[in-house]
Amino acid sequence: HGMHAGYYLFFAGLFAMVLVERLVRAAAAAARLPDRSTWPAAPRLACGVLQQWWTMATLTFFGAAFNRRGWSETLQVWVAVEN
Repeated sequence: HGMHAGYYLFFAGLFAMVLVERLVRAAAAAARLPDRSTWPAAPRLACGVLQQWWTMATLTFFGAAFNRRGWSETLQVWVAVEN
């Protein structure tokens, strides 16, 4: 089985995803946005759906690296997403 480049790309991508989420939360706190629990139902639901979409989209994108395992195979999939 062994370790493949795709595994490293996957876990590095997850690290980047979590880092971006933390930066967004810190920026929202610095902007003094009201806590989401105090928002009306519709915007709170829309924000929750957007967060779920972001998580699933990035996990799927980086998951391709885990599934393909090889460096060149992963880059082929990632380039295909751009086009």
